[in-house]
Amino acid sequence: MTSSESQLQRNARITDASLAHLAGDQLIGELLSRIEELLTVDIVSLLVVDVSGRHLVAHAARGIEDEGRHGVRIPIGAGFSGRIAQLGKPNSTHDVNPTTVLNPLLLRRGVNSLLGVPLIASGRTMGVLTVGSVTYREFTEIETNLLQLAGDRIANELAAWEHRNESWTTRMLQRSLLPSRLPELDDMEFAERFVPGGVELVGGDWYDVFELPSGRIGIVIGDVVGHGLSAAVVMGRLRSVLRSYAFIGDDPAITLDQVDAKFSHFEPDEMATIGYAVIEPGHDRLVVATAGHPPPLLVEPDGDAQFVAVKPGPPIGAGLRVQRTSVEVELPRGATFMVYTDGLFERRSQPFTESLERLRRSLRPGPVETAVGDLMETMIGDDGLDDDTAVLALRRLGPRHD
Repeated sequence: MTSSESQLQRNARITDASLAHLAGDQLIGELLSRIEELLTVDIVSLLVVDVSGRHLVAHAARGIEDEGRHGVRIPIGAGFSGRIAQLGKPNSTHDVNPTTVLNPLLLRRGVNSLLGVPLIASGRTMGVLTVGSVTYREFTEIETNLLQLAGDRIANELAAWEHRNESWTTRMLQRSLLPSRLPELDDMEFAERFVPGGVELVGGDWYDVFELPSGRIGIVIGDVVGHGLSAAVVMGRLRSVLRSYAFIGDDPAITLDQVDAKFSHFEPDEMATIGYAVIEPGHDRLVVATAGHPPPLLVEPDGDAQFVAVKPGPPIGAGLRVQRTSVEVELPRGATFMVYTDGLFERRSQPFTESLERLRRSLRPGPVETAVGDLMETMIGDDGLDDDTAVLALRRLGPRHD
């Protein structure tokens, strides 16, 4: 470390507000260069925790740039860096050999002394920042604190970068799995709404509409437990599995049982609620079953709105081997049938049953696009959403397409 700079000046070069215009790898690269200069070290290495949470993988380096190209990968808890990640504390060593340091590039570079600090943001370990010298060196407390200062800034940037990219990826994945268009039928009209919740909450709500070989039409509404990219990925898998079983069978209850059996086996840690209805070829009735999902709503032509008396089956992935049952629902001309996710009606300030009753009273008969638009205005209005909201409604038209 150069003696011409005070500790305050050196710290200021790491916390420098003028770097705020940089983001992601640009900011990280600049910080690594400054650490290399301020600590006068031969190598700087940034390893980050991978998606499994079990390994550190090479992200950026100075002095051992091959680290990324060689795909260096260190188990958390093993070796010098792995133990820092596990314990969440800085460490230094002069004992650099194949039994204590698992990165072969450090050995090949002839590194003699190492100092490493954990990268922690919001209580979560993001990675490890390490510096090394090919000559014997005792790293001081001041140098450790400076490296930790850089590590903290890098950790926050990694967390922000991850959040930005995950949110964007989640939204794009979620949107891509929704139907690009709704069916166009002479005697039926459809309307849909999908409104993501806050940035922190985007995740696993979806709806689906598809035509089956039998001439029937499948209507799906679903909600994966959890939020973020993982929930959106599970949503995509569920959608694909349900479509596959729907293709070979017409009973919604049996289809949901098959989906549950497959998902419980291959995705034992995931859970979701689903409502699935099949419209018969004549469009005068439908059959519906649920897996832990709120009941569909049916509005008669005269305006009487009631929840469909479907027997609630257990959620997908709940581990309950209970056969679900389907119920048949008449769909007279002028009637509206709607499925939805709980983001439409659940509010922390209102009891569950009161919220459902408010929803029942809010759906009106008439042109379905207008009815759904009015419903969203009533149920959501100017309030911010606490969760994703998906709504899918259909109306069977009268003889003259009223």
